[in-house]
Amino acid sequence: MTAYIRNALFPQMRLQPDDRDAFFRELQKVNGERGFIATLAASVLMGVFLIFYLIEGHYSSAADSFRTGNAVFHVAIIIWMAVNSVLIRRWLRDVVKNARKLHASACLCCLFVLLWTLVFLRYTSHSVAAPRFEIYITMLFLFSFLIYPQPGARFAVYFGSYLIYLLLFRRIIFATQELSAVLRSLQSVTVCIVLSVVTGALNYNGQVKSFLYRKQRDLDVAELKRLYEVIELQSITDALTGIYNRRRFDALLAEEWARAARTNQPIALIIIDVDFFKQYNDIHGHAAGDACLKAVAEVMGSAAKRRYESLFRIGGEEFAIVVPNAAAKDVAHLCADVLERTEAKQIPHGGSSVSQYVTVSAGAALMYPSADNTQDVIFELADRRLYEAKNGGRNRFCFAE
Repeated sequence: MTAYIRNALFPQMRLQPDDRDAFFRELQKVNGERGFIATLAASVLMGVFLIFYLIEGHYSSAADSFRTGNAVFHVAIIIWMAVNSVLIRRWLRDVVKNARKLHASACLCCLFVLLWTLVFLRYTSHSVAAPRFEIYITMLFLFSFLIYPQPGARFAVYFGSYLIYLLLFRRIIFATQELSAVLRSLQSVTVCIVLSVVTGALNYNGQVKSFLYRKQRDLDVAELKRLYEVIELQSITDALTGIYNRRRFDALLAEEWARAARTNQPIALIIIDVDFFKQYNDIHGHAAGDACLKAVAEVMGSAAKRRYESLFRIGGEEFAIVVPNAAAKDVAHLCADVLERTEAKQIPHGGSSVSQYVTVSAGAALMYPSADNTQDVIFELADRRLYEAKNGGRNRFCFAE
């Protein structure tokens, strides 16, 4: 029960310290925007009431000086509300810097309401004033305190104003009104303030809950996005070597092929196979075979280091390199570099007939895409050149343009 009451009266206590500043900045901006609309609406409402009272002749029983003064006072409130709405609009550009100005604006609105209330009740009969006064004071109190964000500040302003109202009410109005009229007016204002405090607290609680909900939603969205990116990366990454897998190879080759067709540029594909890898596994074991593939992938990655050259593992011991906008000499140099770096790694291979170390063979193809062929054509051509290299003695490459 205690926790429920504490959360109801001080909902900001549910916020973490790091979140409170962000919440109050957001709240001041939201309430400031509401205050802008409210003060603008209040100025229009005041004008409507002034015209209505003048047409109805409600001031006719009072002295001319009072009618004039009351009319001037209404006009002053209208001007103040209009100017206040413009100022609030300007202060909202930096709510943190202008927080005190926004609060001072609300205090001045409150002061105008109190002055109008006392003057209106002092010089107007209750039968005439009460119906419109109750609506009037309720709306203006709600407008005046709309931009106070914290419940403590709102509570202090509401009840501080109420105490001032009671003191002045007793001294100025009690002697000029009948007791029943005084009590009815006092009752109306009391109900207005209590309802305003309750609705303000409920509104503030709703804003805290909304902030916490949106924060959790943003965290959930960020986590889902992170998980999606992880899953997406895992779906296109080879688990053993950490390079792109066959799924990514098929997609990227199609993309680069279409781009090359649009720009009329060549594209090259290199398919690489580890020599005598089955014999390597039989002699050294599958664990050593996995380590060998990782080392070979690392060597190929260091060779295909340009940002537009993509390395893939497309099969058990088969790798591929896609080279967009390729030149024939660059492709040949890359193939030779891969072969040289792999053997220079000096991974012992007891089952190879071409070297005492692990070696690779490569087949390369370079083409200009056209409407008559697809990426399957370059893949088949590079694959044929790979088998030519393997049949020609391995640890070599064959290249077709």
